[in-house]
Amino acid sequence: MIWDDWFWLVFGIIGFAITAVDLHQRRAAGPVLLDLGRRTYDYSNLVTLLLLMAFLYTRLRLHVDVWFPLFGIVGLGTCSITGLTRRRQIREAGLLGRGIRLIRWAQIESHEISPIGALSLKIRNKGWAFLCDLPPGRYSEVEAILANRQA
Repeated sequence: MIWDDWFWLVFGIIGFAITAVDLHQRRAAGPVLLDLGRRTYDYSNLVTLLLLMAFLYTRLRLHVDVWFPLFGIVGLGTCSITGLTRRRQIREAGLLGRGIRLIRWAQIESHEISPIGALSLKIRNKGWAFLCDLPPGRYSEVEAILANRQA
């Protein structure tokens, strides 16, 4: 039983830490210059949140000590909710796209927008990397902001 409590305590701390890093990264990135929308293909955070809620419900029905599992589930739940609200954005300090990583303007050597709207960046010392698919009709806005920032 003690191992089970430590397990949930560690998961809760990890969940709250990832949430704190994500929120700090968003604040440090500065104001939003252009919002490119949400990632439409990532359902892992929603599935994780639903599984955690189902597990907590079964623990409550069994009347087992729920404080450590509750802490773990709330920690991972906040992490999942933060992941569900993550958006692809062009910000003052750089680009937020995949995950919680901020790609700063100084790291971007060049960019390319394919005819189908795929935005790829040439990142200093790493080469080309796909960032996201752009919403239709936003190509010229993205091009103007990226060209202005790289100049």
